[in-house]
Amino acid sequence: MMIGHNTFKKKLASGRPVLGVQLRSRSTMIAELYAMCGFDFIFIENEHFTYNMETISTVIQVCDGAGIDSIVRIPKNDQGTILQLLDAGASGLFIPHVDTQADADAVVDAGKYPPIGDRGFSDGARSALYGMFDGATHFENSNRDTALVPFIESKSAVENLEAIMTSGIDAVHIGPGDLAKSYGIDPASAENEKIIRHIIAVGKKTNIPVGMPARSMQKAFYWIDAGCAFISLSSDLNILQDACLGFVREFNERYPL
Repeated sequence: MMIGHNTFKKKLASGRPVLGVQLRSRSTMIAELYAMCGFDFIFIENEHFTYNMETISTVIQVCDGAGIDSIVRIPKNDQGTILQLLDAGASGLFIPHVDTQADADAVVDAGKYPPIGDRGFSDGARSALYGMFDGATHFENSNRDTALVPFIESKSAVENLEAIMTSGIDAVHIGPGDLAKSYGIDPASAENEKIIRHIIAVGKKTNIPVGMPARSMQKAFYWIDAGCAFISLSSDLNILQDACLGFVREFNERYPL
């Protein structure tokens, strides 16, 4: 038995595209609403937005109760952060700045129990059912179901791509903006798309699912058709912004100043 909701990797293995959505506002109510709407996972954005460990833990618990996977993007590739969030019961982690095989090896070492990695263990952690667990089953299920997903967002990561993908990680997520910045090109350029498509192709070759962000369903379908296995759709703040701007625009068109 495992605490939490860990179906992200199972859904990826099914071959059907997987749809997630970002949570930036730290709202547990929005997390519940996302689950009720039928998304496959919630991307808890803790690299560019200000969560603390207690808040993330609460959101993870709400996700579990609502029946949706919680994938947390952490601020950096840090063993302590990886350990704490997995112990809190996160379904998986998005890890930024994984640029080399050594970086990827550090992720696997911190996030998987022996014999795969060297993740520390506490029998009182939430992920271990607060001590009410079967040890061997817990280790086996955690290694099988926990998703470790590096972000590919630099020229160095692309140059080391196959080594990263064969290090024991479970999937990769492309960061197209930082990727373009690393190459000194426009994120919307044909050159950046060529690099993205190369990453997707290497994912196919190594049997590693590749994900992309998308601001709209049109863009989500575009990248799924290009070979992406999962999509991180927009965010609560962007969805609210788009809706509010639309409301105000319609109002002003009907009642101009």
